Amino acid sequence: MQYVSGGGNGGNKIWVYTFAWNEERMLPFFFDHYLGWLGADVIVVFDNESTDNTAKLCDALYPKVLRVPYATDNTHAELNAMVGIRNSLCDLTRGCADFVVIVDCDEFVYHNDMPQFLQSIKESNTSICRAQGYDMVSTEFPKEGEHLPNVVRTGIATPTYSKPCIFMPDRVDTLLFTPGAHHVTTVGMPEFKLRQFAGLRLLHYPRLGWDFYLDRMMSRRTRVNQRDAVHGLNNHYTRDVAQMREEFDHVLINAVDCVT
Repeated sequence: MQYVSGGGNGGNKIWVYTFAWNEERMLPFFFDHYLGWLGADVIVVFDNESTDNTAKLCDALYPKVLRVPYATDNTHAELNAMVGIRNSLCDLTRGCADFVVIVDCDEFVYHNDMPQFLQSIKESNTSICRAQGYDMVSTEFPKEGEHLPNVVRTGIATPTYSKPCIFMPDRVDTLLFTPGAHHVTTVGMPEFKLRQFAGLRLLHYPRLGWDFYLDRMMSRRTRVNQRDAVHGLNNHYTRDVAQMREEFDHVLINAVDCVT
């Protein structure tokens, strides 16, 4: 496999946490990126009642990949479950890893010199790193065995996709995420330092061809949790197809190289 340059863990122990529901098409790219390019020690996948090959893909990579099933009555329960799980992750990893990465299955952390970046964080007083979000796009779904950031390099900068995603668990107390994980504070340590770095990018990959994107959106529409909907969460899954197509084409037309 040909990886995009800049990868590596710099000798640090890294644990990655993610959430999955029927992610059999995304997980091979996710594992290649975080195990191969980044060099993570462990990936923990919280599997939310998947019915495809998600479990099989995870279990095949044990013990590097640990699958943790959780049930939410076949709904995407952001408020009922996911926020609480995210809030516990640094507590669970403290003493086991130098860095924790918390992302969704279609979110790929990227820096053009990740080992040096991680070293600079260790030498600073930063506790939490916020990455700049990019909405990535391609005209077709990539081939199996390709490193996603190496073959799908184009997208647009999208501030709403910016998220805190890299944490030093020994420097923070219990996390307090907002729904959707776009913002975070901590319990008990008001002096924690959250910084956004221009070179740290969060490449968001739901738009891997129109057919994949539409199928992804429509399948998740059926799982929107009523409590989440009342609070305006996950409403992007409920937009009509014409609006989805317009947004897809807008990203495609305006996309530039984001992996530099």
